[in-house]
Amino acid sequence: MKEPTWPRLMRAIDWAFLLAWSAAAGLAIAAGPSMQHRDMIIAGDLAVALSFATMPWWTNPWSPRTTLGLRTILCMVLIPFMYSQLGYSIPALWHGRSFEAELKMADQWLFGVEPSDWLMQYAHPLLTEILQMAYSSFYFLALGLGIPFWLAKRNRELAITALAVSVGFYLSYIGYVVYPARSPIIAYHAGIFPPGMGLSSHVALGIQAVQINMYDAFPSGHTEVSLVILVYARRLHPPAFRVLLPIVSLLILATVYLRYHYVVDVLAGFVLAFIVVRVVDAIIARLSPEEESVPAITALQ
Repeated sequence: MKEPTWPRLMRAIDWAFLLAWSAAAGLAIAAGPSMQHRDMIIAGDLAVALSFATMPWWTNPWSPRTTLGLRTILCMVLIPFMYSQLGYSIPALWHGRSFEAELKMADQWLFGVEPSDWLMQYAHPLLTEILQMAYSSFYFLALGLGIPFWLAKRNRELAITALAVSVGFYLSYIGYVVYPARSPIIAYHAGIFPPGMGLSSHVALGIQAVQINMYDAFPSGHTEVSLVILVYARRLHPPAFRVLLPIVSLLILATVYLRYHYVVDVLAGFVLAFIVVRVVDAIIARLSPEEESVPAITALQ
């Protein structure tokens, strides 16, 4: 029997983490001594990069499925840490400079109004609750797709999901670094959300309380990563796609209605999602033989 090639996709995950965390260490070094926790962050970044660089060697005694599970867990744990540390490096790199005004002007130029303010004519407490829950579901979308793959021992599909999510997050972080901007709710609305029924405000305040990186408006990572997950759900698990489609649609609407993002952030998220899918598809095509990729992707469509 021909040896499956999905373990090669795990090495692609290793490269994504190696490059991303090495770049994060470089950003911390470039930020200079004014950056809080700089030395600790640099040491941690380099340790993560080294761990992924050497993972094929130190996990060699383990089965490929075990190492896939390890990589999946590390994706869930380490990606949020990368996001948080940007909250220290971005302000130090830009000396507090941010670009909310430019994003707001772009929205007004495109639509003639400030979209989140315009949407307030349709504001309703129940709608606010629904959209806040949809927005918060973002933190579970990848799990909703990955866990069924793991339980069904669909290792290749799980590896593709982990790779796509990793590439999606790390490419969105490039936008935060090169064009830092705070969300409208922080920059222009003093943290005040549309009126809800109580639960939404507690959820939103809980998210804000643990959020370190405030320069995460452009592009909309919620939009981009959700769309990437939706694309691969459509290809790899159509029943999951049918469940995720309405959730992701509400989530994207929530980004503007709840004042988390400017519309240009969302548009940039669509563009970046397209780029991520093209990049990941190219990796899959290169690392997986044609006879294996056809049943795994197209036959389920």
